[in-house]
Amino acid sequence: MPNVYTRTGDKGDTGLFGGSRVPKQSLRVEAYGTVDEANAALGAAKAMLPAGQWRRRVHDVQQRLFVLAAELASDPEGAAILANKINTGDIADLEHLIDDCLAVTGPQREFVVPGRDDRSGAFHQARTVVRRAERRVLTLAETEPVRPELIKYLNRLSDAVYSLARLAETWRDEEIERIVRDAVAKVLGTPSKQAQPDREERAARVETTPSKPVEPDRDEGAVRVETTPSKPVEPDRDEGAVRVETTRQPKNRPNPGHHGFDTASSPSEQAGSTNFTRAKLAQPDHEPLGEQSAPAPSRGRTPARRFDLAAAKRIAERAEARSAELGVPVVIAAADAGGNLMLLHRIEGALLASIEIAINKAWSAVAFQAPTATLGPLASGDGPLPGLADTNSGRVVLFGGGVPVHVDGELAGAIGISGGTAEQDVDIATCALQDWNTIGEQ
Repeated sequence: MPNVYTRTGDKGDTGLFGGSRVPKQSLRVEAYGTVDEANAALGAAKAMLPAGQWRRRVHDVQQRLFVLAAELASDPEGAAILANKINTGDIADLEHLIDDCLAVTGPQREFVVPGRDDRSGAFHQARTVVRRAERRVLTLAETEPVRPELIKYLNRLSDAVYSLARLAETWRDEEIERIVRDAVAKVLGTPSKQAQPDREERAARVETTPSKPVEPDRDEGAVRVETTPSKPVEPDRDEGAVRVETTRQPKNRPNPGHHGFDTASSPSEQAGSTNFTRAKLAQPDHEPLGEQSAPAPSRGRTPARRFDLAAAKRIAERAEARSAELGVPVVIAAADAGGNLMLLHRIEGALLASIEIAINKAWSAVAFQAPTATLGPLASGDGPLPGLADTNSGRVVLFGGGVPVHVDGELAGAIGISGGTAEQDVDIATCALQDWNTIGEQ
């Protein structure tokens, strides 16, 4: 094996593949040197991944980065004899990797602050180095020929590493949710249900299709990854059916039997209420969410209970009645079992700030399958999860007002109440759900 030191670069120049020598501060050396930095940063992030297909796929990318750097480190004569150069198939492989990450994380809806945990932070760091490498190669391309495939590969690679960082963040969020569910179950003295496989476990089952065979690496073992087309991304919560409603707070207690959430039929009534409905994305085989109607039950049979939009409206009516009794205008939100907003109702006089709080209370109750009032002690300074409020982009609510809804012992969704004190919000939510449960049992 050649010596590590050769002394040939002691005068400040270095040799390219092909025989030419260039200054070490040249644009070409700066370009392939930065690609080398990106490869090292990616390796540091890879080291934090568990053994499995994701680690192998990152290793495959590192192998291709060596090939890319080798081409940059060649003069025209050397580049002409290089084999297995970066091609469109390599770019497609990165796009498959991005799609597979998105199948787990879903689409991005907001800016991400790096540092959710060490693993995601390492991938974000690697992403920035890849971007710098891309800029160095573009600078080189202004004065010397560079194949377009190299620039496209680096551009796509930064997106792939970003997707891997979001994947790591998703794994961390699910880990925290598991910890919270177990802690809540322990506090409430209820056995924790067998959890569904989290996203990290599900993501580990994603199989990949290689556009070309990969040679085994002696450090990582045989890296022959088989991939399948990426899974479709489920609609984001923002794409679900949302019914937003506002009514004026009545001076007297409203009649519980009156459904005060439909569009007013007369001009005078229309002045006192407004309705806004956004339909779900078209689904050819199903009715739009919020417009489904259960078949009429036969006589003598108890209708199957469902936590759907109709049920959410009845709960909201009873919550508004209790709100009037207490003299506290509130915002009422209902979410389904996936945390998607089903209904939002703001009583006149409720603070606008309560809208988002109510939505997040319902989401938190679904996400942790527990009342939000039980989450505060867990996140206190001496609790087991002092950083809980900083997870999930700040959506977690740690005080009362979010209550899960169960149907036949299974989580069906949650409601969130905001506008009064935490105790008043809990009182309104509890009364609304008790009334609904009673009606459902008649």
